[in-house]
Amino acid sequence: MVEFLNRFMTVTDQRIVELFGTDECLEVWKNFPVRGAARQLALATLYEKQLKKVAKHTLKFKMVVQTSRTKYFLIFASNHDLGFKKMKEVMWRTDDTGKFEYSSATHDQLTFMHVFNNHNLKDLILKEFNGKNQTEVSEIINFVIYKTDFLEKHAKQALKELETENKINVKPIKTNNEKRRKGSFPNGVIVNFINN
Repeated sequence: MVEFLNRFMTVTDQRIVELFGTDECLEVWKNFPVRGAARQLALATLYEKQLKKVAKHTLKFKMVVQTSRTKYFLIFASNHDLGFKKMKEVMWRTDDTGKFEYSSATHDQLTFMHVFNNHNLKDLILKEFNGKNQTEVSEIINFVIYKTDFLEKHAKQALKELETENKINVKPIKTNNEKRRKGSFPNGVIVNFINN
C-alpha cells in the first residue's frame, strides 16, 4: 500500500483524500521526501489518527520485505477491549522487542514502533501515577495495556522493580483481606506512589 501511494499520489489526489478522510495527507505528501521512512510513518500515523475517531483502540504493525523496504502497515482498530489486548499480545509474540515490525529479511531476528525498555515503562507509570495513593493494580495494568505499547506482564515486572527501588509502597494486605506475596501484583493489591 505504501508503494502504491508513493506511485499514484499526484495522479489521484482526491481518491487519496477520500482514503484518509482528510486533506492532511496532502500536507504530509508535500512536507516529506518522496521516498523514505519518514513519509511512510507520517502517513501511517495519520491514518491511525483518523481511525481513532471511530475506534477506541489502534495498533500499527509495519511489514518489511526482504529488501528492507516497507511493504505496508497493518493497522488494527477495535472498540473491543479484549480484542485489542489479544491483538497486542499476538504482535508481541511476533516481535518481542516492542517495535511492532516484521521483516521477512530478518525473520529469525524479528523487530516490533518502540523498543521494549522497562525503564521507559517504569517512567511512564511513575509519570501517570506520581503522588497517587490507594491505586489498585488493575488501574495501573489498564493504563499500561490501553495507553502504552506494553502488556500486563511488562506492567507487573515494572511494578516489581519499582518496589525494589523503593519508588512505590505496596500494602501487604489485598482488598479482599488476603496477605500479598512480596513481589507479586495480583488484582486487589494497593499501590502508593511516592512523589518524585
